[in-house]
Amino acid sequence: MKSCILTHPGFEDLAKEELTRFGVSVSGSGTSTVFFDSNKEQYLHVMRHSQLARRCLLHLGTFSDLKDVTFPTDFPYADIFTNNTFKIEVENVKGQENRIAIAKDVAGKLFEVLKGKNVEGTLELKEPAFFVVVFHTGTEYVIGIDFSVEELNIRQYRVFPHSGSFKGDHSFYVVAKSGYQPGSNLLVGFMKDGSFAIEAGLRTTGKPVREVDVSSFSFFADSKFSHKKYEMSGSIFAFDETTQNFLASRKNAKLASVQDDITFQKMSIEDLDVKYEKEQFDTAIFHITTKDESKINEIWYQLSYVMKKDGNVLFVTREKATLSISSKFELVSKGELAKGESVHLVWLCKKL
Repeated sequence: MKSCILTHPGFEDLAKEELTRFGVSVSGSGTSTVFFDSNKEQYLHVMRHSQLARRCLLHLGTFSDLKDVTFPTDFPYADIFTNNTFKIEVENVKGQENRIAIAKDVAGKLFEVLKGKNVEGTLELKEPAFFVVVFHTGTEYVIGIDFSVEELNIRQYRVFPHSGSFKGDHSFYVVAKSGYQPGSNLLVGFMKDGSFAIEAGLRTTGKPVREVDVSSFSFFADSKFSHKKYEMSGSIFAFDETTQNFLASRKNAKLASVQDDITFQKMSIEDLDVKYEKEQFDTAIFHITTKDESKINEIWYQLSYVMKKDGNVLFVTREKATLSISSKFELVSKGELAKGESVHLVWLCKKL
């Protein structure tokens, strides 16, 4: 069956790599969209394990103009709509009036198909069982069924969030851009609420990112979640200088079921060469906020001791921050990462 994940703009290539790793066939991509072919079990696996998806849709069609919207006739509507309420969710279209007009138009066409199939559909705006999503890419309208309703990048484990941290998909994007690979040794500095370390832990162990409940849909009656033994390889260390962030990170990791896969520590940047071995880490990620910028020389000094030769160090900073590069490292790349209305800089460096 044809499916589609919606991603943050700029995450599409990494999302294609992730889907390929899951064993599904990627059939195409566009702005914030990646299409793939899968069976029901693979679709559920993507829903549970994807760290880059914002939504995971059962694809109904893609249209350049709304007047061309038609719904497939060979689709198991009864197995999805029967005894389940739904809402038309229009995304990436400016103006509430425009979104309402699109929802009404799409709903009208959908109800015509349901009527022809003798399937009863029930709209519910407040607490629907699923969404029929209409996503505008800028040039096309992608329509599909979202069984989750809640956006997948809103992690269930982030019960104790930090105001400066990122949503799950952004955190995993940073981990992926750092070059971190399962089986290697990772250091996360100034961990905030622990999201970078937790996303790395989920990637390494293969544990589900979220639980999904599709029990009300007969469409998935014969489908089963895959179960396997999750194993940790390599090591992940994360530290922060404040007790509040240290405790919050441990609590979030427990909710994500990776508390035994990550070593959380409360310590200052000056203690790295005491706590860790020389050339212990392959990769390091540091989220540098304004209050941390004065410590950059000490950060470089400590990293020169704990990082392996050719090891990667990724810094996330505010947009207007300047980062002087140590003579013991080289700047590999510099990019931007949008977070809502704000923009962060992502600096990837390598130890010489």
